[in-house]
Amino acid sequence: MPTRGADASPGVPVGRDDLLVREPRMVGTPETIADRLEEWQDAGIDGLNIIAQHFPGSSRDFVDHVIPVLQERGLAQREYAPGTLRERLFPESGGRLSDRHPAARYRGAFQAEDVLSTSGTSAGWR
Repeated sequence: MPTRGADASPGVPVGRDDLLVREPRMVGTPETIADRLEEWQDAGIDGLNIIAQHFPGSSRDFVDHVIPVLQERGLAQREYAPGTLRERLFPESGGRLSDRHPAARYRGAFQAEDVLSTSGTSAGWR
């Protein structure tokens, strides 16, 4: 289990909540970020959300630089099983909602139009 930084008692284990409250943001080299994520995993955190608040390329930088380090350490997958989450959770579904599901009545109701939205920024939806 990881231990607290220099500002805390030496050798005192760090819990999951301590990590999240103490330093919820990570900045550094790919190796130092991987070190921190490994510390988080050791404390019981089994997933994370990446938010690129400041720099548009931050997510790409994470994928290109940090993920390979995590993969080398066995902390990130290299390959994933084929299929969608629905197909893996419900293999008999063929990847579609059951016809009895309430959302099934909306199949095909939302299709992208070939024109820009009224703001002119993206495709509109019907």
